[in-house]
Amino acid sequence: MKRPLHRILASATVLPLALALAGPLAAQTSPVFGKQPPAHFHPGPPLAAGAAPPGPVHCIAEWEEAEGVMLRWKNADLVRKLLQDTRVYIPVNSAADQTGYINWLGNHGIPLTGITFLDIKTNSMYTRDYGPWFIWDANGDLGIVNYTCEYGYQDDLFPERFATMFGIDFYESGLYLVGGNYLPNGYDIAISSTHVYEANGQSTKAAVDEAMETFYGIDPYRTVAPKTVWHHDTFGKPCTPEKMIVVDYPENKPYWHRVANDAVAYYETLENPWGRPYEIFRLPMFKKGGSGGFRPYMNSLVSNRKVYVPVDGVAPDDRIAIGVFQQAFPGYEVVAVNSQGCLHYDALHCRTRNFHRRDPIRIYPYPPQDTEDTFLGYEVTAEVIPPRGAALLAGYPAVQWSTTGGTPFTMLPMTPTGTPDLYAAVIPAQPLGTTVSLYIEAQDDGGRTSIYPLVAPDGMMDFEVRKDLEAPQLTRLQPARAVAAACWPPTIRTLAKDDMATPEVWLEYELNGVPQAPETLPREEQCYWYSGAPSVLAGAGDLLTYRIGATDNATSPHTSYLPKVGRVYCPVDDSTEVAVVNLCSRPYTAPFLVESLGELGVPYTAYESWPTDWSAHEIWFICLGVFADNHVLSTSEANDITGALRGGARIYLEGGDTWCYDPERVTLNPWFGVNDHARGPGPNKIDGTSGSAMDGLSLIYVSENLFVDRISAVAPASAIFDNGSATHGRAVWQDWGGRYRTIASTFALGGLLDTEWPNTRKEILARYLEFLGAADIELVAGRAGHLGSTVPIRLEGQPGESYVLLASLGDYWSEVPGVGTLRLDPIHTERLEIGVIPASGVVEHSLRMPIDEAYLGYQVHLQALTGSTLTNRDVVTIVE
Repeated sequence: MKRPLHRILASATVLPLALALAGPLAAQTSPVFGKQPPAHFHPGPPLAAGAAPPGPVHCIAEWEEAEGVMLRWKNADLVRKLLQDTRVYIPVNSAADQTGYINWLGNHGIPLTGITFLDIKTNSMYTRDYGPWFIWDANGDLGIVNYTCEYGYQDDLFPERFATMFGIDFYESGLYLVGGNYLPNGYDIAISSTHVYEANGQSTKAAVDEAMETFYGIDPYRTVAPKTVWHHDTFGKPCTPEKMIVVDYPENKPYWHRVANDAVAYYETLENPWGRPYEIFRLPMFKKGGSGGFRPYMNSLVSNRKVYVPVDGVAPDDRIAIGVFQQAFPGYEVVAVNSQGCLHYDALHCRTRNFHRRDPIRIYPYPPQDTEDTFLGYEVTAEVIPPRGAALLAGYPAVQWSTTGGTPFTMLPMTPTGTPDLYAAVIPAQPLGTTVSLYIEAQDDGGRTSIYPLVAPDGMMDFEVRKDLEAPQLTRLQPARAVAAACWPPTIRTLAKDDMATPEVWLEYELNGVPQAPETLPREEQCYWYSGAPSVLAGAGDLLTYRIGATDNATSPHTSYLPKVGRVYCPVDDSTEVAVVNLCSRPYTAPFLVESLGELGVPYTAYESWPTDWSAHEIWFICLGVFADNHVLSTSEANDITGALRGGARIYLEGGDTWCYDPERVTLNPWFGVNDHARGPGPNKIDGTSGSAMDGLSLIYVSENLFVDRISAVAPASAIFDNGSATHGRAVWQDWGGRYRTIASTFALGGLLDTEWPNTRKEILARYLEFLGAADIELVAGRAGHLGSTVPIRLEGQPGESYVLLASLGDYWSEVPGVGTLRLDPIHTERLEIGVIPASGVVEHSLRMPIDEAYLGYQVHLQALTGSTLTNRDVVTIVE
């Protein structure tokens, strides 16, 4: 089991400098200093790492015990309120600087008692970003691991000088980072924005992840959201091991609204350290007057038993924000602090950092989940680690538990389990309807006492003894709808969660109408994704039909299925015209292509490594990614592409750095009709080029995009997407006289934000497929339909041709004489529209989604006939 670990000064003090300080003194910076990318964010060599701490290393969460708070920010309201509970450490650059702080404190009526001045020079006020990151090593010693933030020479030296001053072990990670983009939860998990990979130049994502585990004890490292969220503390934060807050931007800010919702959708797939889904609270983002920014509430600090939230003195915004923090931090005192005009991207958290306690008894509990058990009792386990050289007193650790939500408490000693530092106790069984509240207390022979949660008994860990009345939730099915015989078996993936436990999930399927033994789908590590594949053999011409089932552990188990009606059909083809090659370590486009091609009824073959047979397919979608998750083509790989084009292949090639930076651009650009202009900056919006086949399309771009290339077309190629001018081109295509066809894209198609049709990724894909010569893509609908909303549908055909548009909640196959195979339920099929295709060749239709929540998760399957020909098909999933 990997352990998930996790002399207060009495009066105003000036701590002596332990190192000789050199270099110019920089003036106090402006409030937005450091909030834009420094120059090193252009790829460069990584820093050199030093010796690692003795491992395994364990991170420290913000809410763990602190001796005080470090800051340089002259915010009298904050300093006054901090001193009510903790010590304040202020770095000073000189004797004159210290005198200035003393005078400032006196002018605001703040006594020096509780203030410690640190004689350590800095360049800026952002102690969050350059200050020390604390860890526990395998020996139980506190350590400081350094990184480089490049705010200034003195800032980057601060952690080492601080470590020397306090006699704390110091380590150099070799990483470029900022403290505001590192949010650990104390159980070896941390979240950051993907900006961390861009900041580390030519280091690979794997190398950064390995350094985070080696030096900070972080595994897994949860990186989310586009790089434009420079510091994740402006965007969201863990509150406890099982709770998180994430901002909620208004819909009239579609870019950030999508970014935040995508992050939440990712967090919802994860298992927290206590073996259950995260509870996520949304913090509304309120505009701050005419500033162009938002109010700073998210940028808050947790220190000991309080949460300090920057406010503007504006009701009701302040009141709503404080209410969200009170829900997310039960038992904590939420303290409103004057923001002094700060905006959301630079406020209280950016300018403060905890100095964590050096000698705590560390407690890492694993509380029970909600349960139906009224007979056996409820095991509570916890890792409890006293400081080095100390021992726990007899009778400790102990569980203090209650069924009243408070006093009286029953004290239950915990006993060793045989695993070092791991203890357990069993709370007696309780009747249904009981809520059990508990906290853990420990004392050692050095006179120390610690409790978890730190705010207990005001805030405690809870679980309920109750009947399980809810079935498992199956969502986000990533289905296989067509598979090449050479790629058998297909991988099928779904998200499955239950309100009381982890469900059992299985694949129920038939091959050519013959039922097969159901197969258990294993759960992927530390999340709620389940994936697997049929174990039987199949070949060209076979038909796989399947659905996913899940059952919970209730006394009377509940069972759910997805799809809720019918089954998914997946024919096995002899060959596939289309191939998808994904070489990006953080893919955006490949998953979108795989799902959309299936919905459109286009068989494909998916590759996760470089193909060896370029004659196997006629159309290739090659996804190289955007820095820092991109794949750089080798000479042999570039030669494979040009060789396939000589043979008549049609290739879509997507890469953020491919066209203006990577070495093989010299080989590829002439073949794709590309003229390279500049490397970055990336777009926030992608527009169809005027006069091109994409004219009129406009979509917001939310993928990593700091280094997305800017290109233009070399005749006879033509530009199809740009963002503002010809030299800001983002995609070009060309039919090279019928010999081959190419599409060169600098942006990730999967990183676009869908809005109302035709401004959707699927519409762009349909036009790409038509250009590349795939089977006619005539029927295209929205990807998802909200309850009660309408979903646009587009049908293309020959003017004057008759058509019938059909829809069904079932995904069945039915042979219709004289027509062919309909993939709809022939009994429950609705005829949406019948008519004649107009002169434009396009029929636009709207399909209204049901209002009843009972239809959530259903899939509406669409198919059309034009004349006597079946078109491709499409699928719309009903969502909230």
